[in-house]
Amino acid sequence: MNPLPTITVQEVAQKIENGDDFYLLDVREMNEIDKVALPVPFLEMALSEVQALGEDALPMELEDEKDAEIVVLCHHGSRSAMAADWLIANGYTQVKNMTGGIHAYAVEVEPSIGTY
Repeated sequence: MNPLPTITVQEVAQKIENGDDFYLLDVREMNEIDKVALPVPFLEMALSEVQALGEDALPMELEDEKDAEIVVLCHHGSRSAMAADWLIANGYTQVKNMTGGIHAYAVEVEPSIGTY
């Protein structure tokens, strides 16, 4: 099995700053997203929904985007790793797990968004 592709929070910040074309997929629960979220457009897909609904949990924007770059994030990186594995297993080819999650992003890149 290949190791899961990852991306650092600094690399994500650079992609955002550059205006790169990629999807940011947050797999935290809605109550967590309400506490702290990246100040850029992102898609939501709670990992619990994936476990309950399978492919029906996918945001509509990703249904026909198997070759699009997708950066998956959660609070610290564990749930996003599971979601990234699931996406890869379902044919998505450019999936990366954001190491350290939203917490690392807040600590290392954008303290103004806060932590929880």
